[in-house]
Amino acid sequence: MKTIFSIIAIIIFNISNAQKISKADYANGIYMTEVDFVNQHLVHGFNKTSGGNKFIKLRELLHQIWIKAEDSTFKFYFNEIWGYRNDGEDWRVYDDVAYRIEDTGKVCIYAVPDFANGAAATSHFFSKNLTSQVHTLSKNDLLEVYHSNAVFVEKVKELKWNETIFKWDKQKQQYAFVDWLSKK
Repeated sequence: MKTIFSIIAIIIFNISNAQKISKADYANGIYMTEVDFVNQHLVHGFNKTSGGNKFIKLRELLHQIWIKAEDSTFKFYFNEIWGYRNDGEDWRVYDDVAYRIEDTGKVCIYAVPDFANGAAATSHFFSKNLTSQVHTLSKNDLLEVYHSNAVFVEKVKELKWNETIFKWDKQKQQYAFVDWLSKK
């Protein structure tokens, strides 16, 4: 009798665990808000091989994303969502532009792939947090946005004319200036 209960318990345990899929495991889906992004909660989250959801189709010119399932299509306009995940990459949508999320620590860093003159290039952007305005990642814009951060401004002013603010810290895998941003 104990053996039967043990077998039933193992079967129930395996079935319940098999149905639990981590939200972060989905390769595609929509973030309605920044809280959804922080919690990795994807609306209509799916993988390429899961349950009829075959792909996520980005319609850049129309400022919308389509998720096609076997029996229906879900359309999300850029002004209705915070962001999305496409093929495992997270993107933030701001002002009808999609920004690939690179870092969300002390400052949010974004990238936008660009193909100008037949060559691949990447433009970088930043925001103070997940809901604030997105700016071009430039020394002037950083100084404008963080003008009240005395530690940061002083560090930038200490740079020699031929030193860049965009030095890459290989060990921390981030721009060195990120450490200059003091938490208040």
